[in-house]
Amino acid sequence: MKSKTEQLKELFDKWRRAQSIEDNEVFKSTKGDTQNVTKATFCEDGIINEDIFENPKENPIKVLFISNEPNSDNEDAGSRILAFNDYYNSKDKKDNWVGKLRERTCALYKVIIKDYKVPEWKVARNFAFININKRGGNNTILDNNNDKNHIEAYCKQYKNFIKSEIDIINPDIIVWMGLTTYNMNLHKKYLGAKEDEKGLMYIDSIPILKIVHPGYAHFLSKDIKPNKNFKNKILGRLATKMEEELKKYGLN
Repeated sequence: MKSKTEQLKELFDKWRRAQSIEDNEVFKSTKGDTQNVTKATFCEDGIINEDIFENPKENPIKVLFISNEPNSDNEDAGSRILAFNDYYNSKDKKDNWVGKLRERTCALYKVIIKDYKVPEWKVARNFAFININKRGGNNTILDNNNDKNHIEAYCKQYKNFIKSEIDIINPDIIVWMGLTTYNMNLHKKYLGAKEDEKGLMYIDSIPILKIVHPGYAHFLSKDIKPNKNFKNKILGRLATKMEEELKKYGLN
């Protein structure tokens, strides 16, 4: 039987081919205001480390984080698998990205599994992470209403691939990182999500929680009381918001 990693590789090969032959008019709608991405530009993501992800002793809850798109306007969009591994293997164990996406995603994971003693970098291989738009963008989804339409166009065009990726990963819980795209209802329109009587969204039987995109966590109100398990106040406020979301739906 093929591993999930092997299945994802095969899916990505088909996905790339589909992108490469995309209709020119469709490409105009899916590329947003990027200048350098091509039809074939593709950022691989998915399960960071399958051996850890599938091991309940190391990973008690299989979490899938869904984000918007790579903050990149390059022909080569890189790999989120390599990025999280680079963070794990870095000598100083610090996230040198401007938005601290990797560190803050790890902090959210720690809240979900309720383990605050482990440092952020040490859980960087424990979860799965995907972007809706695999090509990349200019980091303007949250502050430019005119530039969010491309991500919906991309999601609509490649909804079957996105849903297949989620199916292969088969997490216990999904955390949708980005309130703008969550409120656009991409999960309902294109990924088959349904709402229960409590207002909790599900894709199949997998609950979907929402959180501000980690790259914008520094904009969270200073009135939010930071989780005391984090010395960094930005991480603490983000953790508090994650705790509130878990508690709201009885998942804490």
